[in-house]
Amino acid sequence: MKQQKLPLTAGDIWYYYKAYFLIGAVILGIVGYLIFSPHHSKKTALNVTFIGESVAQNQESQFQNEATKDVLTGESGKYEISPQFILAQGGLTDAQNADLEMKLTASVAAKTMDVLVLDKKDFLLLQKDGYFLDLSKKSGIVKAGEGHFVGMQTQHGDGKAIYGIDLTGNSLLKRMDYVSDDPVLGIVANTPHLNTAVQFAQWLLQQGK
Repeated sequence: MKQQKLPLTAGDIWYYYKAYFLIGAVILGIVGYLIFSPHHSKKTALNVTFIGESVAQNQESQFQNEATKDVLTGESGKYEISPQFILAQGGLTDAQNADLEMKLTASVAAKTMDVLVLDKKDFLLLQKDGYFLDLSKKSGIVKAGEGHFVGMQTQHGDGKAIYGIDLTGNSLLKRMDYVSDDPVLGIVANTPHLNTAVQFAQWLLQQGK
């Protein structure tokens, strides 16, 4: 006489197969995040690096959202502006930040940094190595930043080159509690996103008045 197998209860199924269920749930969660996460689905249109002594962390995402919406008009659903905030007490020349300039140089070489905001003394230090783009031909920036130019040098027969714009007193930076003695904005010379970088610089100047 054959023995009949008793049907498995829900408790039995969970006992024997719970490991598989848990693994499956983790995989589904990862797949769901990759598919539906808006941050993941967006491509970076511009990399902006801020170097300063402090910044309010709760303001970083708001700044990113505002910049993305205002600068990337009509494309903010697919692209985003990606800010990076680096805290550096004492600037690039301080011994505790000895490796920071090398990291910046690596980012420039890899074309993963388009706009840089940092203290004036550090800006002038990097400018000597040709970090920044001449903005004198960008009429929108020249108009918006008039009277706040930094690092001007006389060109041969072409007037003056402008490499940076002073952001002292900028209200957007104040709202983020971004602290730097003399903040200056420069566009990295080899940026692959020049038009967007120019638009961002104009936006930051205009919105921060």
